Amino acid sequence: MIKIKKYANEEVEKKYFYIVANTVKSKDQKDIVKYLKKHFSNLMEGEITFEKWILAEYETLKEAYNQLPHGVKDPDVFVKDKKDKKRFKALYKRYYKAYDKVRSEYIGDQRVNIFLVKKSNMNVCPYCNRNYITARGESVSGAQLDHFISRSEYPIFALCLYNLVPCCSVCNLTKLTKELEVSPFASEMDDNSFTFTPTGILPGEQPAVKIKAKNAQLEKNIEVLHLQEAYDFHSDDLKELVELKEMYPETQISEICDLINGERRLVGKANLTSTDIRDMVFGKQVPYEEYGKKPLAKFRHDILKDLGVYTR
Repeated sequence: MIKIKKYANEEVEKKYFYIVANTVKSKDQKDIVKYLKKHFSNLMEGEITFEKWILAEYETLKEAYNQLPHGVKDPDVFVKDKKDKKRFKALYKRYYKAYDKVRSEYIGDQRVNIFLVKKSNMNVCPYCNRNYITARGESVSGAQLDHFISRSEYPIFALCLYNLVPCCSVCNLTKLTKELEVSPFASEMDDNSFTFTPTGILPGEQPAVKIKAKNAQLEKNIEVLHLQEAYDFHSDDLKELVELKEMYPETQISEICDLINGERRLVGKANLTSTDIRDMVFGKQVPYEEYGKKPLAKFRHDILKDLGVYTR
């Protein structure tokens, strides 16, 4: 799973909130805020507003989720009066449905879901890092927006910007309403959250990829999304990388470098380094911040690092 950075451009948040504010009725906004003030008053600094809730960062949403009684999925769980319960159920039904309208609205000439995916700077699904989520045109989305905290079970989170994770349809269908422990928007996500390790790479063995997570919460993500099963299909990709490493050991890289530089010197060109040749053979090392732009970037990085091609 790959980290998604907070939307750097404040205009993204402003434009998204503008759509939400013009979709949800003013009275419903006020009722939502009343609920938040009564039950989640400790979550935000200063006055709680509808805008603050819609644009709240993932950590705030997670804290609110954790304050709900464990195992209770009724959105009006804190409401005891029967009349109030009925009123709140109607409110949450409208709020739940508002998401479909928001998603279909346009920001400029782009639908909201396409706009958000483009502004996330993610070309590839952050859950699996395998499938492209880029749009084809301005109205045909290549991605789905997953409600990290289920909107059907917890409608209060239905329109929160940082509860919407752009992902591929396969991951979204696999997850459905099941719960993950850590969001791609979480600040704790880093290059060490998951590690791909090659096995069976000795002659006569069957290559396989194993995914390891640094804690039990991230292991839950692997289990729910069936990421191990997804990467079982990439044993051939692992085999190709292993064979490439066998064909181009460091001695071979050095020999190629010397041969090419000999020719380059004859025509007055600057020498290449072993790193240049290595990049030509294996591809340049992609920094963690760029993993979301290329499929299998994390997989390739970890395998080539394990094989000694990459040093960091």
